[in-house]
Amino acid sequence: MQPRRLPCFYVPECKTMDVYLPDSPHLRNVIAILLGLMVSVIVVGTVEMVGHAAYPPPAGVDLEDPEQVQEMMANAPAPALLFVIAAWGLGLFAGVFVAAILGADQAGFCVSVLSLVFLSMVVMMLVQIPSPAWFSVGGIVILVPAGFAGWNLSQRLLNSWRFQREHAAASTEAEHHNAESIEEDGQDRTDA
Repeated sequence: MQPRRLPCFYVPECKTMDVYLPDSPHLRNVIAILLGLMVSVIVVGTVEMVGHAAYPPPAGVDLEDPEQVQEMMANAPAPALLFVIAAWGLGLFAGVFVAAILGADQAGFCVSVLSLVFLSMVVMMLVQIPSPAWFSVGGIVILVPAGFAGWNLSQRLLNSWRFQREHAAASTEAEHHNAESIEEDGQDRTDA
């Protein structure tokens, strides 16, 4: 199994880290999709938690009672609902980014599966909890630019890593060629 070198952002002394991904493309796809979904869920939960802290639900609301949840959604201030839309957008952005990076060779497949699963979760939530029309439309529409932005960033990063890897390989090859030339010149001078 060959390691994939990824940048190491959280340790100042470390410029890259080795990440071992399985050689099987199918297993890599499954891992990429699952990790992308996990990251999506974590980001959505975190942003929604911030939204709930900024706009807490009314006291005494039973979140298990669908009628009370429906009334809460109908009376919720717009910024509270915008937090949910932002959470979905940021969650899909982060999930697509992770799935595309980990499923590098088959990133399109991984991102498509992740996006369809994420979209189905959003639609399921919108069907289960009736909400204002603008919220439903905004929740679906935000997914398109968020997904494309995550894809675009991942492809730029992958292309940058590929360029660095190719540049490093070319530099190493050039240094090796220069070393051989110097040795040949040294042998020519000693022969003469």
